[in-house]
Amino acid sequence: MDAIGKSMTGTPAMGAPAGRTVDHAAGSVHKAIDKAADVARPVVDNLAASAHKSVDRLAGTAAQAADAFNAADWQLRDSQSRFT
Repeated sequence: MDAIGKSMTGTPAMGAPAGRTVDHAAGSVHKAIDKAADVARPVVDNLAASAHKSVDRLAGTAAQAADAFNAADWQLRDSQSRFT
């Protein structure tokens, strides 16, 4: 967002020197925020990718456990039917 040379939305009109100073300061802050976001983006992307991988591993493990319980259930039902 380029705010340099533009007045701040919602603020009353200021005198030229004060307005330019505020606009310049706001533009500098916007640039700093954008720079920080650009630096943080790869870290956040890595964190999100790791979290997704962890969820996928957990889901895979849970699915294997569910399959094992299902197989055990069928074995127990089969055994029960032979004894009743």
